[in-house]
Amino acid sequence: MVHHVIWKRIPDNGMEYCEVTFGAAMRMKGNLICANDNGRSSIQYTVLCDQNGNTTHVAVHVQQEQGYSTLSVVRDHLNRWTLNGRELPELNGIKDIDIGVTPATNSLPIRRLKLDVGQSAQIDAAWIRFPALSIQPMKQQYECVSANTYIYKSIESGYTARVNTDDNGIVMDYEGEWQRV
Repeated sequence: MVHHVIWKRIPDNGMEYCEVTFGAAMRMKGNLICANDNGRSSIQYTVLCDQNGNTTHVAVHVQQEQGYSTLSVVRDHLNRWTLNGRELPELNGIKDIDIGVTPATNSLPIRRLKLDVGQSAQIDAAWIRFPALSIQPMKQQYECVSANTYIYKSIESGYTARVNTDDNGIVMDYEGEWQRV
C-alpha cells in the first residue's frame, strides 16, 4: 500500500512530497525544498525499515548553495550503525532514524511503539542534524494523548510538539513546524 503526502513548512518557506510504502517492510521516500536563514536547499531521502519497523538504511542527498552532500546510513541486524561506511559506535543499539528536516521520520517510532492512550515511551534515535549533516544519538519521548495525537519531546533540549497522525501513523500535522496539505 502506497501513501502520498505533501507537507507545508509553517515557520518559513518549504514544502515536502513524501511517498510512504507499507508491505513486508516500510519505505519512505521524500523530496524537500526549503529557504530559510540557512539558505536554500533541496533534500532527497530514502528510509528503509525491516518488518518490525526498525530502520535499516537511510540515504540522504542534499543540494545547498554551498554544494552537494550525500549520506548513507546503515543499521545492521545487531543494531550497529555506519555512516558512509564508517562505524558509529555511539549509535549502537538505536533502532530509529530522525532526519531533522522532515516530519516523516516521527512516524517511525509512533508506528513501531504502538502506544495506547495514556502511555509514553523514551527512545534513542539516530538524529541527522541540518545544515551540519552530522549524526548523533538523541533521547526522545513519545506520549499518546489520544487515538492519533502524540506529544513529542526532545529529552536533552526540552523541546516539545504535538504531533497528529492519520490512522496509519503518518504525520499529518507537526505543531508549529509542518502541516499536511
